[in-house]
Amino acid sequence: MIFGVFGRSNGNICEAQINGGAAIGEVIAKSGVVLLTGGCCGVPEVAAIAARKNGGCVVGVSPAMNQKEHIERYYQSKEIDINIYTGMGDTGRIPINVRSVDAAVFVGGGYGTLAEFGCACADKKIIGVLTGIGGISDIIPDIIDKLGFAPKSKIFYSSNPQELINMLIDEVRKQYAQD
Repeated sequence: MIFGVFGRSNGNICEAQINGGAAIGEVIAKSGVVLLTGGCCGVPEVAAIAARKNGGCVVGVSPAMNQKEHIERYYQSKEIDINIYTGMGDTGRIPINVRSVDAAVFVGGGYGTLAEFGCACADKKIIGVLTGIGGISDIIPDIIDKLGFAPKSKIFYSSNPQELINMLIDEVRKQYAQD
């Protein structure tokens, strides 16, 4: 199983989102799930650090063309086991990130995270939203309500990282059993 962690990678990241990212990364690793991020800094890197500390495997899908560009332009995380260089920029790689995971986990975030959420909904991904930490995570229900229709994705909400990841694992297993 591979779970993507999506959240703010730059700007003003509140402590609750940092702590949430770390907790999600730890739970993912302890659950034996591979963690996929955008390979950059911020909440996703905090999740990667926690995953690696707990014996997890971390894949980074970089916006850069190669390692040199990634280091010079995007910041090279030392917490990535496998880097995939797309050369597609921050927004161009979103479909690759989302389509490469069994479940997408949203931890706070801003406009980029909202774009990733939209892609996950369009691709009917299993989605987990860590609530109570601010950012996009806390307004996703409002966005869905304002659109006037629910996405076809199964969306799980929890303020408890362990509970959220357990719900996602259970749902992925159910879907695998149906295939």
